[in-house]
Amino acid sequence: MTTRDDLRLAIPGVCQQLLNLPNDAATRAAFVELATPILQEAEAANIIVPGWRVVCDGTNNTPDISGGRLLADVYYTSDAVGYLLSLQVETDVRSTELPVEA
Repeated sequence: MTTRDDLRLAIPGVCQQLLNLPNDAATRAAFVELATPILQEAEAANIIVPGWRVVCDGTNNTPDISGGRLLADVYYTSDAVGYLLSLQVETDVRSTELPVEA
């Protein structure tokens, strides 16, 4: 991994492994476990700075999230700009990267 674009593609790739799994604590923990090494690698390569965060739990996967959907938010800072990579997993993976106020 050498660029932020590589990171932006790698994280949604993790989601491919979770398609068609239930939105339960085990699947959410699996996402965090799969995404964490990618972010650690990006940090080691100085693509992102320390302080990144993965949220895939009951705070963004509330009871009103319909079956078959999994939501994950990945927060990181690169080039002094904070980003939120918001992922939604259903039968496919959709991701959006948004700059956020640091």
